[in-house]
Amino acid sequence: MYNTLEARVAIRTRDIEATYDISRVVVSQRDLSTLLDRAVNLIVERFPIIYHAQIFLLDSERAYAHLRASTGEAGRQLLARGHRLAVGSVSVIGQVTEQGRVVIARDTTTSDIHRHNEFLPDTRAELAIPLRIGDEVIGALDVQSKQREAFDDDLVSVLQTMADQIALAIQNARLYQEWTTQLEAVERNNRAATRAVWQDYMRGLRASSTQSVAGTPATDASALQNEALSTGRIAIGQTDERGLTPIAVPVILRGEILGAVVWEIPQRLLDDNRLLLAQELANRLAISLDNARLFEESQRATERERIVNMIAAKVTAQTDIDEILQTAVREVGQALHAPQVSIRLRQAVEKSEVIQPRLESAHAGKDSRNNGNGRHA
Repeated sequence: MYNTLEARVAIRTRDIEATYDISRVVVSQRDLSTLLDRAVNLIVERFPIIYHAQIFLLDSERAYAHLRASTGEAGRQLLARGHRLAVGSVSVIGQVTEQGRVVIARDTTTSDIHRHNEFLPDTRAELAIPLRIGDEVIGALDVQSKQREAFDDDLVSVLQTMADQIALAIQNARLYQEWTTQLEAVERNNRAATRAVWQDYMRGLRASSTQSVAGTPATDASALQNEALSTGRIAIGQTDERGLTPIAVPVILRGEILGAVVWEIPQRLLDDNRLLLAQELANRLAISLDNARLFEESQRATERERIVNMIAAKVTAQTDIDEILQTAVREVGQALHAPQVSIRLRQAVEKSEVIQPRLESAHAGKDSRNNGNGRHA
């Protein structure tokens, strides 16, 4: 009796240690597929009485439990055919996902709920434990043994603890994937916004590109620059007869490539540290360029506000309609450097008439124009 008790304690200790090791591994995983595969394989590896393990997850409609990880050749075949079981079906998985409690088929030859699987003909006992997040069942851990009555209360308790850890790891992996998806979306939006503002800025300069050169490069680096622009990585050219090696470094701002910097570096000095330094300098250049663009834009916005306020003050100072119109066309013409400005006001039209937007505003009987020299016609 002593030996039997001692053996049970040893088995129990081994199972607890296995549970701890498996839980430690799965909670560190961020990729859901890897997490599930590691979990089922470690269970079979660490629990000799279990010859097959698998994990099912419920779909969004909670209608089916879909097999997501399964061990051995049988598991590969089941996964390949998209194995699934309906929630509430006459099967261990169907019952555990519907009831949300442990379901055991202690002897599959006499069990009413065990569903025979042609890929697992040696199964004599099956245990399914719900995977829960709070009160919500998200799937099930299913383990099978070649021995009848293989799952005693102690082993069920150990596997229940493990299932809880797996469920928590699944939730963490899903939250991590959601977070990375949102982060990627933010990065895409940032790149698009950066690209748009710089395209607008370059259009404002009336140029598709701008360039600054220091020194007298001996070779045409356009091909090298294009490579850096297309790949977003440092491009290294061939060393010339002077012992200089050209490198093109992308200028990247918030994931968007703004341009490329080309340096000629002595071959004897070219190493990984020098390349890292070049990329860091290009990154700082990108920030400086964007700061300069923002400063210019703020200056232009300030100037626009000044002009609008000045014109508004002159217009509101007038009380006569003709004077208001004449002041408006004069000041607007000067501000926009327009040779001719015309403002028209006209009487209200029938409600059924549709007026298309125009550059002119009209009113019959009132017409004020500026012909560019401050005189009105």
